[in-house]
Amino acid sequence: APQLADQSEEITDDETATGAAGALAETSARDFVIRRLTKQLSGHEFEFFIAHLMECMGYKARVTPKSGDGGVDVVAHMDPLGFQPPIVKVQCKITTGKTQRPEVDQLLGTLGDGEYGLFINLGSFARGAIELERNRAKLRLLGGDQVVDLIFEHYAKLSPQYRSLLPLKQIFVPDSGPLDR
Repeated sequence: APQLADQSEEITDDETATGAAGALAETSARDFVIRRLTKQLSGHEFEFFIAHLMECMGYKARVTPKSGDGGVDVVAHMDPLGFQPPIVKVQCKITTGKTQRPEVDQLLGTLGDGEYGLFINLGSFARGAIELERNRAKLRLLGGDQVVDLIFEHYAKLSPQYRSLLPLKQIFVPDSGPLDR
């Protein structure tokens, strides 16, 4: 019986090691994606990347002209012509810092009937901005972790241009749940 206990301890150790390796791989992949986006893309190029990512998610999206956009960088919608609500107005910041509430307020100020605001950055949001999101049904904030999650989820649909910018390979590790023994 002692051999059986040793064997199960080995399996547990293997699962722990595999889980740790998987978590490390995911963390380094996340850091890699954020680093590549911030170093390889200008703010305006990041807007095009976000518009493309939204198209991979099933939206029609267009980048607004550089000047006079009022804080709206991308306009996205589900219908081909962009007339039917909901219309999503997106502000993109390539920053990895914390976005403050006044910047989010600016986006909210552009919203009309049937329009929703999506604020995207590669960092995080200050408490005031998060509280604003909680109180406004028409507002979503996506920070770096959520952007990377969307990239991972829709990676296969990304154009070759963006896959070469973010060269990733999918790896499979055993789920941390019980394995067939």
